[in-house]
Amino acid sequence: MLLFILSQFLLDLHTPTTAQEPNLSSNPIGIIGGYWRPEAAEQLSVGWDRIIFDWSRFQPNGPGDFVADAVRPSWIERNQQQGREVVGLIINTPAWASATPRIGVPNGLFLPYDDPGNLWGVFLTQLAEQYAPLGIHHWIIWNNIDIPSIASNTAFIGDIAEYAQMVKIAYQAFNAVDENAKIYLGGINWWYDVSLGQPPYLSRLIERIKQDDSAALNNYYFDGVTLNFIIEPTPVGIYVPTTETFNAVISETRRILVEEGLSTKPIWIHEMGATVTQDDLRALPNATISINPQQQAYFLVQGLALGLANGAERVGIYRLFDNNFVVGEPAYGLLRDDNTARPAFAALQYITQLIIPYQQVEYGNSTNARLVTFTQETQTIFIMWSAAEKPVSFWIEQAFQDNINITDIYGNPLQSPRLGVGPEGVSVYVIDTSAAIPDPNDNIWISGAPIVVIIDTTQPRRVWGSLGDAVGIQLR
Repeated sequence: MLLFILSQFLLDLHTPTTAQEPNLSSNPIGIIGGYWRPEAAEQLSVGWDRIIFDWSRFQPNGPGDFVADAVRPSWIERNQQQGREVVGLIINTPAWASATPRIGVPNGLFLPYDDPGNLWGVFLTQLAEQYAPLGIHHWIIWNNIDIPSIASNTAFIGDIAEYAQMVKIAYQAFNAVDENAKIYLGGINWWYDVSLGQPPYLSRLIERIKQDDSAALNNYYFDGVTLNFIIEPTPVGIYVPTTETFNAVISETRRILVEEGLSTKPIWIHEMGATVTQDDLRALPNATISINPQQQAYFLVQGLALGLANGAERVGIYRLFDNNFVVGEPAYGLLRDDNTARPAFAALQYITQLIIPYQQVEYGNSTNARLVTFTQETQTIFIMWSAAEKPVSFWIEQAFQDNINITDIYGNPLQSPRLGVGPEGVSVYVIDTSAAIPDPNDNIWISGAPIVVIIDTTQPRRVWGSLGDAVGIQLR
C-alpha cells in the first residue's frame, strides 16, 4: 500500500489531455546552486540559477552593515555571461535583529517599511538598491515557510500573520526601488499541512493577506507562488512527494489561486529533487526511502515534464552540487562532492537541450501510463513511462515516411519501434516501457524509466497506452 496518498488530492485515474503554452520567452528550467559550479551549469543549458541572499551574512553585526561580498560578484557575473537569470532567495534573520537567530521574526516588522526601526524593510531597501541595477528582479521570500515552528527543521517560527507581514514589507520595499521587482512566496512543501490535517498554508496565508485593506490595491503583495518538491530520506508524517503526486499538488495550488481570484499569479516549482540514499560511501542505509542514482534521474525528468505540462511557469532542479557534504547526511546533487556526475546530470543535460524551446506541452494519462508531449517548430517529442508495477506499451499513430528516433533519458539510441495495429485499424509504432520498481515495503516512490520518442512532424498524432495486448486508452 502506498504511503503518500490522500484521496482528495489525487486526480482521476484517467485525466483528459491538457495543454500548456510556455509563459516565458526565456528558458523556464533552472538549477539550484549553479553558481558553485558555473562550468557544469553552462553544460546543462538551463535558463536561471537561484542564489541565496543570507541576511545574516550581509548584516552580521547590525543595520549599519552591508557586506556586498556576502554574494560574490563573480557568481552573478558568470551566470549572466552564460545567459542564466539570477533569482534571489532571502533567508536567515541575523542574531541582533531577532530574539531567535536565523528563524526568528525580525524586530520592528509591523512598522512602515521605510521606518528606520523596521529592520527587515531597511535591509530589503538596501538589497534592492544594490541588485536591481545588476538585473536581479525576482525574489523569493524565505523558504519552507509551511514547516511548523515545532518541527526540528523549521525555517521560520513566525505565524501566518507575521509571514504575511514579511511579504508585504518585501513587496513595498522592493517596488519602491525597482519597478521590475517580483516577489514570490517562499517554498511551500505542502505535505506538512496534509500530515497535520489542517487547511493548506497557502489558503490560510491568502486569507490573512486579504484582511489588509490595502492588499487588493497592491497586487496582494506577491507576484507568484513557489512549491518545493523534494523526496527526503524520511517521510513527512506518512506522506512523501512522489512522481505521482506532482499533478495533484500543482492542481490544488492552482485551485486555491482561482478560488481566491488570483488565477493570474504563476506557480513555480522552486526546488525539485530526490535524496540519493544508495550511492556507495554517500549511502544512507537506514533511510526509510530507498532511491538509487538512476531513480533520481527518472524522478527529475518526470517531475520536469509534469511540472511544465501542468502549468508551472518555472521548474528548479535541486541541486547542482553537493557542496559542504557530510557523510551520513542526505545527498541531492547532480554532482557529488568530489565533482563526479550522477546519472541525473546527463539526463537533465539531454532533456533540457532537447525540449527547449517548445511551443506547447501536453499531458495525458491512464491508470498506468503517463505521457508528456512537447511540440516544437519542426518536431514532436514524447516522454513516456509506466507509473505502476506493470510495463506499459505506448502506441503512437504512424504516418508514411516518418523519421522517428527513440532514446533513453540520457540520449542513448534505443532499438526501432515495433509496428502494430491500434484501435480502428490504425497503424502504430509500439514502444515498450518498463515497470516502476517498488522498494522492499512495496512502496513506489518513483515511476518507471522514461523513454523519449522524437518524430519529425508537428502534425497531431494520436497516442494510446496499453497493458500487453489489452485495448489501449487514448492519451492524446
